[in-house]
Amino acid sequence: MKQESSNQVITDTPPNYYNCKEVREKIDGLLHLNAIINSNLGKDSTNEERAEAKEKIFSVVNCIRQIDKNFADSAFPEYTENG
Repeated sequence: MKQESSNQVITDTPPNYYNCKEVREKIDGLLHLNAIINSNLGKDSTNEERAEAKEKIFSVVNCIRQIDKNFADSAFPEYTENG
């Protein structure tokens, strides 16, 4: 960890969900969107509605992955390259 003269701490780690408020707010917004998509599905949802929701969720996960890959992989293991 390095420290500048203005008492601002600079770390060698890139910003992620756990160490950057801006990143956390962006990801929290995307997680909220994901929750809305999932909550709109019900037992009476058609296969078409489920497929559409799955595509939207995949897009949300990809957005999260672009912001913080490690967080996305741990929060959504079913959407990882190996999962």
